[in-house]
Amino acid sequence: MTIRHIGESDNRRTKSTLVAISAVLEWRYDHLTNILQGEPEKNLPVVSPLEQHLEDLLRAEFAPVKEEVAGVRDIIRDIAMKIDLISGGGSVVDGAAGTAAGGDGVAVDGDAAR
Repeated sequence: MTIRHIGESDNRRTKSTLVAISAVLEWRYDHLTNILQGEPEKNLPVVSPLEQHLEDLLRAEFAPVKEEVAGVRDIIRDIAMKIDLISGGGSVVDGAAGTAAGGDGVAVDGDAAR
């Protein structure tokens, strides 16, 4: 059998040949058959309902955690600024206290309360 004969519909071995080629290429078993029959849209990946449900759960659980982490980061930045003021610095300077705690390194004048 040659490549030319693979597309001929009168060949009984066509389907098994296409399945074998698809397997070697690590495609779905009916990938090439779908293309030959003019139905390439059948080759699109399908997301299972379970997979979709797990993605939705992950998003629902991850969003609140992300917000909580942002809140903790703000608290740490505020604490770092207060420590800087108490230690006599008078302002947050670019460096360890401002940027390591998630701050933007911008100098703060006046009191540390927000």
